Amino acid sequence: MKQFARSLVAENCGTLIDDILKIPKEESHKLPKCLIDCPEYEKDFKSNDQDAIPDKVNKEEIKKRNENLLKKIDGVWDENILLMGDFNDEPYNKSLVKFLNATFNPHLLRDWRTIFQLKRKDGGNTKTDREIYLEEKPHLYNCMWKLIPDGTHYFYKTSSFFLFDQFIISQGLLKNLNSLKLDLNSVKIHKNGLSLGSNLPEENFNDNVNKDNKKKLHSYEKDSPMGFKFSKTKIFDINKDIKEKKELEIILEEALKLNLNKNITQLIKDKLKGLKERLDKIQKDKGYYANFVQDPNTGFSDHFPIKCVIEIN
Repeated sequence: MKQFARSLVAENCGTLIDDILKIPKEESHKLPKCLIDCPEYEKDFKSNDQDAIPDKVNKEEIKKRNENLLKKIDGVWDENILLMGDFNDEPYNKSLVKFLNATFNPHLLRDWRTIFQLKRKDGGNTKTDREIYLEEKPHLYNCMWKLIPDGTHYFYKTSSFFLFDQFIISQGLLKNLNSLKLDLNSVKIHKNGLSLGSNLPEENFNDNVNKDNKKKLHSYEKDSPMGFKFSKTKIFDINKDIKEKKELEIILEEALKLNLNKNITQLIKDKLKGLKERLDKIQKDKGYYANFVQDPNTGFSDHFPIKCVIEIN
């Protein structure tokens, strides 16, 4: 049942990706039957076919129109998509390979001209380019295959890791087709120096989690789940802050002289306090950068984190 549920989620996710990487259905149904290499175009269809070329239409115009359509569907096909997180399945499981169409083979991620050409070489294919476009499901690339048999969650019964946490990308991110590229060499699992063998010996595991759950935990994970926090780095314009601080000090001084409403003066005081704290942090960091821990961005996990770098071109 769990496998079925995960497959269903993957299939729904795949449908969502398909919608993102293709032009809207109402447009795709209006595509011509032939998009590439159509020298005998008008002979392929009956005279009453909606796609038949009238005698007066310039074939060069048709060719130009098809090229523009090809660029359009390729442009959408090449959108940047990154799926990441705990999929609760291995890269080779059916839910990811079949239903999400996430492959280890980068050559399966192709442009539309290549797809149409390969489909035509299939002797049993009788479908038009439009039908091929409507039925073709986009391949995604799973960046984690090269890390197998490593993983992000250790299971003592098999003395191995599950690679549940993954990065899965579209061909846009794989091939740098749309200003961004994921650096495949940067994909890593961070274990803080821990590895199977001397760092994770069997004797360091124990059964005393509870009576109902005999899952063994390494001593490193005794306080599991492990806590984590995201740190946000912000760049400050120190001159702007100093100017604003001086202006607020003058305003506060005038407000006190005029004996204005206490709520107003308190707001000014609070603003000044925040500015002073921020300037103190900047001076402490000896620069214009300051790090603040974001309390909402905290959590717990019993999985080792994964990391990748996306380059901007």
